[in-house]
Amino acid sequence: MTCARPLSARRPLARSAMLPLVAVGLLVGQALPEDDLLTALLVAGVLAAPTLLLRHRRLGTAALLLLVPASIGRAQIAWEDARRDARLANVAEEVCELHGRVVAVRLGPSRGGTRATLDLELRGSPPFADGERVRLTVWSTERTWRVGESVRARASPRAPRGFCNQGTDGYARWCWRSGIVALASVPNDAAVEVEPRSENALALDTWIDDARTSIGAALERAVTDHAQRSILRALVLGDQREIPRDVRDAYARTGTAHVLSVSGLHIALVATSVYVALAWLLARWPWLALRVLVVRVAALAAIPPALAYTALSGGAVATLRALAMAAIGLGAVSLVRRPDVWTALAAAAIALALSDPGVASEASFQLSFASVAALVVAGERLQRLRLEHASPWLAGERLVGRVVAVLLAAVVASLAATLATAPLTAFHFGSVALVGVVANLVVVPLVGWLALLLGLVGATVSFVSPAVGEPLLWLGGLAIAPANRFVAWLAAQPWCALDVSLASPATVIGLLALLVAARPNAAGRRALLALAAIALAAGLASERPWRRELVVRFLDVGQGDAALVVLPGSAGALLIDAGGLGGAFDTGERVVLPALRRAAVRRLDALVLSHPDFDHYGGMAAVARGVRVAELWSSGRRARAPAFEDLLATLHGAGARARTLARGDVPSAARAGAEVAVLHPPAQLRNASENDASLVLRVTFGATRVLFTGDVEEHAEAALAGARDAVAATVLKVPHHGSRTSSTRAFLAASRPSLAVAMLGWRNRFGFPAPAVRERHAAFGAAWRETAAHGEVVVVSDGQLERVRLCR
Repeated sequence: MTCARPLSARRPLARSAMLPLVAVGLLVGQALPEDDLLTALLVAGVLAAPTLLLRHRRLGTAALLLLVPASIGRAQIAWEDARRDARLANVAEEVCELHGRVVAVRLGPSRGGTRATLDLELRGSPPFADGERVRLTVWSTERTWRVGESVRARASPRAPRGFCNQGTDGYARWCWRSGIVALASVPNDAAVEVEPRSENALALDTWIDDARTSIGAALERAVTDHAQRSILRALVLGDQREIPRDVRDAYARTGTAHVLSVSGLHIALVATSVYVALAWLLARWPWLALRVLVVRVAALAAIPPALAYTALSGGAVATLRALAMAAIGLGAVSLVRRPDVWTALAAAAIALALSDPGVASEASFQLSFASVAALVVAGERLQRLRLEHASPWLAGERLVGRVVAVLLAAVVASLAATLATAPLTAFHFGSVALVGVVANLVVVPLVGWLALLLGLVGATVSFVSPAVGEPLLWLGGLAIAPANRFVAWLAAQPWCALDVSLASPATVIGLLALLVAARPNAAGRRALLALAAIALAAGLASERPWRRELVVRFLDVGQGDAALVVLPGSAGALLIDAGGLGGAFDTGERVVLPALRRAAVRRLDALVLSHPDFDHYGGMAAVARGVRVAELWSSGRRARAPAFEDLLATLHGAGARARTLARGDVPSAARAGAEVAVLHPPAQLRNASENDASLVLRVTFGATRVLFTGDVEEHAEAALAGARDAVAATVLKVPHHGSRTSSTRAFLAASRPSLAVAMLGWRNRFGFPAPAVRERHAAFGAAWRETAAHGEVVVVSDGQLERVRLCR
C-alpha cells in the first residue's frame, strides 16, 4: 500500500505566476555581479531543480522558472562583454575619414566656449561597417548642429574608455549598449564638412529633433525662472541636464526624484487622460455610440499620444517600460479583455532585458519595476479592503467619500513604493527617504500631474499658436514653484532621510524577499522566507566587521589620487585623497562614493589630504556630503581656491575635526593588528614645495606595509630614504604619478616594494609615467601596476599573503 503525495505537493503552479517568475529570474541573472561562485550556485540549482520537481511540483516548477532564465541572463552578460571586448580591441587608432549622419547632438561647456558631441551613424567609412556609430566631439563650436545632417571629418578614432572600478568600465559598457564603437574628436567647426540635411519625410529622428528644438525655444521664452524651466524641460523633453544640483539633491533626499524623470507615472497620466477624455466625448456622439464600443476606439486612440511622448522625451528605460505596459493594457481593453497587470509588467521587463542585457543593472530600471510592482500589490489590497469593509466615508456617491478614497489611495501607494524601493535606494544611493509619503502627496499633484499636463498641452499648442501655448507653459512653471520651496524646506530637516547603505546585492535580495513574503496570503511564503534567510546570511558574511583582512583599493579616478584603506574587522577606514578633474564631472560623487558603498564603508575615520592640489582634493567635498567623516588629516598646507574653501566649509558643517600631522605622529591607536604612522613632513618644514610637503603615511598589518607617498619629489624622497627601516614597504603608491622627478634610486633602494601602483590618467597630458621611472622600479624588482592601464588595483592582505586584483 502506498501513500499519496500531499495535495500541496501535486498542485500545479498558477499560470499567472509563470511569466513574472521568468522575468525575475532573467533580471536577477543579469543584475548580479560577475562572480564565479554565484555562477556555480546557479548551475547547481538548475541541476538540482528536476529532483525538487519530483518531490514538490509547485516549488520545483518555480525553481526552474527562476534558475533557468537566471542562467540565461548571466550567459547573455558574458556574451555581450566578450563581443564588446573583441570589437573594441579591433578599433585601429589611425587617422581615417568619418562620413555619417548625425543621429544625436549634445552641447556642453568647453574651456570658456561650447563643445558639441555628435553621434554619427557611419556609412562608407572603412574600417567601420555601415550602421556602426562613432561619437565625434567638436571641442569648440559656434554653429547650430541638427539631427539628420551628413558630416565628414578626418580624425583618429579610439575605443571608448572610462574609469574602471568594481570590476567594470561603466562608460565603455554604456557606449556599447548605445551602439557606439569608437570615440573621435576634432578641434573646431572648420575640421568638419557639413552636407545639406536630407529633407526625408520618413526621417522620424529629424522631425523629433526639430520638435524638441522648437519646444525648448518656447520654454526659454515662456519660463524665466531657471529652476522651474529646467524641471519643466525634464518633464516635457526628458532632459534633466539643466536642473540645478541643489534642486536635484533636494528632490532625491525627499524621495520625490522620480517626478523629475519621464517615468511610468507620466506615461500613465498621458495615456489615461487621452483615454478618459476620448471615451467621454465619443460616448456623447449617439451615432457612433450605437454602432461601436467607444472604449475600444478610445483605448486604441490613446496609444499614439503615449508613443509620441515617449519618442519626444528620449525613450528612457522607465518610459519604455511604461509604454509597453500601457500598450498591453490598452490593447486588452480594445479587445474587451481584462488586462493582467502582472503579465504586462513581466512582458515589458523580459522584452527590455532581452533587447538590452545591461539594463537590468541600472538603478532606474530596478527602482521603476520595484515601485510599479508595489503599486499593483497595494492597489489590489486596497480594493479588497474596500469590498470587504465597506464604509460610508468611502462611498463613491458622496464627495467626501471620493476625496477620502483618493487621499487614502495616494498615501497607501506612496508608502508601498517607498518600502519596496528602500533596499534599492540604500544600495545605489546610500540613503532612504523618511518623508517620501508626505512629500509625494504634495509634489506628485503639483509637478507630476498639473505641471506635466500644462507643459505637454502648452508645448503641443505652441506649434500652432505660440500666443496660447506659451502662457500654458508659464502656468506649468508656476505650478512647480511651490513644490520646489516645499521640497527644499523638507530636505533641510535632519529627519528628512536615513543615511544607510547596503553593500551586498545578496542583502538587497533578502530584504526584497522579506517584503514579498510579508504580503497577506502570500504564495510560497516558506520558500520566500528561506530565500531571505540565505541571502541575508550571505550579505552579512560579506560585511567588513567579519573580515580580518586589510583591503586597499587604489581607485581609478583619472589623473589624480584616491585610495580607500579598509582596516581589518571594525577597525575603521581611511580615504587618502579623492581625485579631481575639474569641469562638471565630480570624481567624489561619481566614483569615490559608489566605491565606499560597495565596500560597506558608512563612516570614515579620516579623510586624508596628502597636499592641496585639485587632483587630490577635488572630490572630497562630495565625499564629506555623502558619508560621515570624523577627521581631516593634512600637513596643514592650504590652497587659495574657491573649491578648497568649499571643502573646508563642508567638513566644518559636517562636524569633522581638522588635524595637522607631522613626522612621528601615530594619528590613531593600533587596532585589530593594524597601525597607521606618519613619516613625512617634519613639523618644522618651511620652504619645501607643495609636492615635497606631501603627507606620507605608512599602514602596517602583519607583514604587509603599504606606503602612501602623495606627490613627494627627490628632496623629500632623500629625507625619507635616510630612515630605511621606516620606508621599507611591500606595496608602494608611486610618488607623483610616476613623474621623472620622483622615484629616485636611493628612495627605491630604501623602500624595496614588491608592488608599485601608479595612479594616473589614460594618455594624460603630462606624459606620466616617465619610462625611466618604470625601468627603475623594474630594476629593484617591483611589479608595476597603473590605474591608467589596469583600472582599479585592489590589494587584500591577511597579514601574511597579499592578493592583487585588477579591474582590467
